[in-house]
Amino acid sequence: MNPAVLVALLAHCLVGTAFGQTPAAGAARARTLKKVGIVKHDDRWMRKADVRAIKAGKVQHPDTGLWIEKGALDKAKQGLFPKGKEWISREQADKGHSDWRHPWVLIGPNVRIVTIYPLTEARSILNAAEAAVPAVLNVLWDPSLPLPHRATVFVMSKQSDYQAFGQTFDQTGHSAHGAFLASGHDDQPAACFYGEKSWGKFYLKFAVGVAVYATLVPDRDLDPERWLMTAVGAFNERWANRDHAKYFAPIYLQKGGVRELPTFFNTFGLSGEQSATQQHWNLFQSGLLFSYIATNPDKKTHAAWTKVREAITKRKGVKKMVKKLEKVLAKKEGELKKHLKRIQQ
Repeated sequence: MNPAVLVALLAHCLVGTAFGQTPAAGAARARTLKKVGIVKHDDRWMRKADVRAIKAGKVQHPDTGLWIEKGALDKAKQGLFPKGKEWISREQADKGHSDWRHPWVLIGPNVRIVTIYPLTEARSILNAAEAAVPAVLNVLWDPSLPLPHRATVFVMSKQSDYQAFGQTFDQTGHSAHGAFLASGHDDQPAACFYGEKSWGKFYLKFAVGVAVYATLVPDRDLDPERWLMTAVGAFNERWANRDHAKYFAPIYLQKGGVRELPTFFNTFGLSGEQSATQQHWNLFQSGLLFSYIATNPDKKTHAAWTKVREAITKRKGVKKMVKKLEKVLAKKEGELKKHLKRIQQ
């Protein structure tokens, strides 16, 4: 069966498990969602922040998605952008947003991009980022709901900018990869070196994955140094797309293939001190584990992941449920090897 179909079926099953169908369950769901900032408005679930903007009579700028006064919409449609009390041209705006003191900020349905790329490229990047959301959202969350907050990604064109950002905000060593969660930043955004010629588009997918995970999991349970958050990013980067997965599978085998699963969860890490081979192997194996969870889990793995997903929904006990998941996965080396073979077929 197509992995995408399996993901959708899994998501459907998990949604029913997490929320149920009775009126009482529906009321409990509404209370849970309200706590994370999602409410019903005009018969659909929306973020509280967006509802407040709508009730204040605001509309979204057609090019950036940012909320503006309704009376300014005509100017926005003419291709103008606010700068203080003025409205300036796209060329002027691109120039004004060409350094990190005043970057472009663009928002889509689930992603917020911060970048100094020119607007045309920034919009293309936002579209690519939004396209990378469903593969992980379907497994982590109810895909019929918005994220509680938009997943924020800082997108760099220059390696020097990416490295400087990592030196300032990386608390895990994971910026040794081309994308990471900036856990030292107040907003805990992801960041990626999009300007890397061969890997930039893959780094963006990784960044979206970890940003979505960090948006859903409370800080007390985030545990960014451990494997699962990286697994979500690595799955999005290397395994979520069938063609990409078939390309990466033999490379993973060259790096060592599936191994050391019983100890993997407690020894996992990424840092600049590791060899490139070790870094890639950690990324490959963590991503493959999430691929197994997302597309082809056995009954015990499925049950353990259901508990993790329920904990994510309730924003309570995620770390505890992940520990239980690890105990199940530690015994699945044979199944994981079979999963890898299926990917190559």
